[in-house]
Amino acid sequence: MTSYLARRLLITIPVLIGITVLTFVFINLAPGDPVMMMVSPEQVAELGQEWLEARRHELGLDQPLPVRYVRWLQELAHGNLGYSLTTGESVAGLIVERLPATLRLLVAALVVGIGIGVPVGVLSAVKQYSLLDYASTIFSMAFIAVPPFFLGLGLIYIFALSLDILPTAGMNTVGVTPTLWDSLLHLVLPATVLGFGQAAQILRYTRSSLLQVLRQDFVRTARAKGLHERVVIYRHALRNALIPVVTVVALNIPALFGGAVITEQIFQWPGVGSLAMASIARRDYSTIMGVNFVSAVLVLLCNLAADVAYSIIDPRIRYR
Repeated sequence: MTSYLARRLLITIPVLIGITVLTFVFINLAPGDPVMMMVSPEQVAELGQEWLEARRHELGLDQPLPVRYVRWLQELAHGNLGYSLTTGESVAGLIVERLPATLRLLVAALVVGIGIGVPVGVLSAVKQYSLLDYASTIFSMAFIAVPPFFLGLGLIYIFALSLDILPTAGMNTVGVTPTLWDSLLHLVLPATVLGFGQAAQILRYTRSSLLQVLRQDFVRTARAKGLHERVVIYRHALRNALIPVVTVVALNIPALFGGAVITEQIFQWPGVGSLAMASIARRDYSTIMGVNFVSAVLVLLCNLAADVAYSIIDPRIRYR
């Protein structure tokens, strides 16, 4: 296992480099100019073209694209993600400040998704073609189809505006001493929006995988030995059925990051997604690169954790 993990970590290095190359090229090919975003059209007319060119030279934006990328890569090798083009702040500092909020939201969404998807998927498979099975199918199809922004606005209207039982934005109530209960209340709506989409997919895969396992010979043998049905399902069948579910959860983590960008905008959640959107609006190339790099690292680490989870769930899987 140790040698396998070491090889996987080494493989992530060229993968990360490839991600940074594509991100750097796409960002710089996008229309817009960071310097033009710093000043108004009136200021541009007043300062003149020479000031704009001097500012671009000061920021290094007049250098060829390969030169700028190599310089960025050299700084990254020293643990520096650069500095914001608009504020001059450390990109690493900006991300470290926002990352805990995003991780809190993502973990809560995974808890919601797994906590709903796996149990309901198991019950749906065990009670195939029952009313519960049909209801869970409708639930999963509906929440796979509903866009996150539409669901978010609907939940805000129902629970915040109509019922007035949940806050609409932020991580804590402004002007009030932060408490655990207040933080949880603010987390409910954004975590629900992200988590329900995950729950719908996890439910479908759990149901499908468990139905396949329940038809296998070792399950019939366990029942023939007189084991209780609950033991057959949860100790023997479910453990084998969770392998595809773990894969789905790992592959959906990038989608969670993407969904967090929209969800953080809807609920004014001060996370990395909000930072990314603000940086895109300002054409802040350094911050966008830093956010994409950190997101890519987290996604690759989650995929590695999924591989480790395979061997824990199914002891027959061994990495050599």
